[in-house]
Amino acid sequence: MRTLLVVLLVCALVWESEAWFRRRRRRTSSNCGSPPSGAGVSRWSCNWPFQNGETCNFRCRSGYTFVSGSAVRTCNNGAWSGAAYICAQQQRGCSTPFKGRGVSRRGCFWPYRHGETCTFSCRRRYTYVSGSSVRTCNNGAWSGAAFLCQR
Repeated sequence: MRTLLVVLLVCALVWESEAWFRRRRRRTSSNCGSPPSGAGVSRWSCNWPFQNGETCNFRCRSGYTFVSGSAVRTCNNGAWSGAAYICAQQQRGCSTPFKGRGVSRRGCFWPYRHGETCTFSCRRRYTYVSGSSVRTCNNGAWSGAAFLCQR
């Protein structure tokens, strides 16, 4: 019984030392660190530790849009190929800007996108009361105040 325990112990030690050796061997200088990525970037098809020849794929998460970089990057002798994949948060569009009685709107169309500008004026027989004649959609909100006219 004691011999069996000794044999099991020796086998366990050999098993553990080989596993340690394999882990140690994977961390050679030809491996790469984590590929740089920013907010909104999703990486798949690769795992740490990144070995020489390993390829990673990148894409933008929902709510983000592609700006620049390489969608596929490969670890080559300790360095990643291509440029870092960069995504930016998408700018939200706006709801329809308020247009009261006697107001005409031009220069903009639904769906109102970020950066789109509308110009307002009073129709015939109406006079300006208050508000901004030019309003711009800025990430989900209109600049200025609602343009108002009265009869």
